[in-house]
Amino acid sequence: MFVENTGMAMMDSGGDNGRNWQRNQGVDFRKMPRVDYEYDGQYTTVTRSLFHHLDDCCEFDPIENKKFANYCKRRDMPSNTNSVEEYLYEKDIVDQGDVYKYHTDNTYNNENIMSQVMQYVAAGAIDKVYISIHGGADVRGGYTDIKVFDFDTDMFFMMTDCRLGCKCGEVYSDDCAQHWYDNWFGKDGIPSCWSKHMFRDKYQCKVCREIVWAC
Repeated sequence: MFVENTGMAMMDSGGDNGRNWQRNQGVDFRKMPRVDYEYDGQYTTVTRSLFHHLDDCCEFDPIENKKFANYCKRRDMPSNTNSVEEYLYEKDIVDQGDVYKYHTDNTYNNENIMSQVMQYVAAGAIDKVYISIHGGADVRGGYTDIKVFDFDTDMFFMMTDCRLGCKCGEVYSDDCAQHWYDNWFGKDGIPSCWSKHMFRDKYQCKVCREIVWAC
């Protein structure tokens, strides 16, 4: 899905190779860090690999995927979230007041630390998630066809949580690195023994001398 050709729509400003699906060609996502961060001396920016996030909490369902693809083909419908909602409605998986049946969203609409945008329909009633990954440049277009997965509900929605740590200890954030929580005394939750590395956009601990890692 990360390398699926999602086309070159007019609204995309990716040029010849600036779209996500173009930049992803030849990338070995398995070798990329699960979580990485940058610290410029003032701000900390944490990024979680969407590939690893989905790999950790989703398992492809070829049978349900085929059913949905055939549904779209029979009705000459695009493979997108609107079609998923119609599909689930026909399966009687509908939103009924405060009873959680399905939830449709685009990660662009919410704060998160994911490396790429995706839109999805999470059908908690049947433990399936229907995912489309943004492969374009402009978030308004350039999405892959829907693929269907079994998923771990709790892990899937953990898109704002991260940790930083060294041999001396760890800090934790649940709001995209805006606030950190620990048992140490430090500015904004960051330990006072951490400072910017001289040559890298990372923290380094003054006590253990370790480069601070992220997970």
